[in-house]
Amino acid sequence: MTSRARTLLAVLALLTASAAACSDDGPAPTLRIEVSSWNGWEEPAPGAEPRVAVHELRGAEGEEVTLDVLTGELRITVDERDGDALRLELDQEVAPLGSGGGMSLNDLQDEFALEAGDTVRFSTPTMDAGTTVEVTWP
Repeated sequence: MTSRARTLLAVLALLTASAAACSDDGPAPTLRIEVSSWNGWEEPAPGAEPRVAVHELRGAEGEEVTLDVLTGELRITVDERDGDALRLELDQEVAPLGSGGGMSLNDLQDEFALEAGDTVRFSTPTMDAGTTVEVTWP
């Protein structure tokens, strides 16, 4: 390795260390994403556990995951992180779920705020069948 290459590597290492030291957000959290499909025609068998696909998403800006949902694919991107708060951006609008589990097809969103310890829940904006997604920052 030439001395010029070593100098360049040393400068890059210093810049990387300086940038990391300036960030006060701490290490990126790992978000847990649970995906389950539902429909209005079938009753689950008594005692049956719902099928849930579990994914993880690193909570750093620009990280993304693509989920298989009943209507195709849904991409979730960490758009912004500010300490213990994240803004998630979706590539399509979804219906947020209320505390009772119901959803409003008139209040579709493609962005969600998530804070440490919280969970956001949403569903594909469909009536007879769809996919529910829960994103949790443990």
